[in-house]
Amino acid sequence: MKRNKGFTLLEIMIALIILTIGLIAIAYMANSAISGNRKAKLLTQGVTLAQDKLEELKGIDYDALTSDNDTLNIGNIAYARNWTVQADVSKEMKTATVIVNWNSGTKNVTFVTKVAK
Repeated sequence: MKRNKGFTLLEIMIALIILTIGLIAIAYMANSAISGNRKAKLLTQGVTLAQDKLEELKGIDYDALTSDNDTLNIGNIAYARNWTVQADVSKEMKTATVIVNWNSGTKNVTFVTKVAK
């Protein structure tokens, strides 16, 4: 009896289907990683802007601390920064709150600190 060597058409089709499923899974994972990296970048930028404003507020004279806001455009993303300064009951400290919003306000970070007289 003579044996034919090689693969049948059915075996090749099954191998191609398995390969296609694997490639689709890899593409999905790569897309998820890219999306996660973009979200992390935006969050990191928001946190950095909030920290920068808190450090700036700590350096301002106690009596000159006031609430305000600004908008910063970094890349094609607009970050809205709002900060409020409220005197505590003791009048020896103020509470400074910085909120940074992006993606039209759907994402934000909030930092709070105390500033002594």
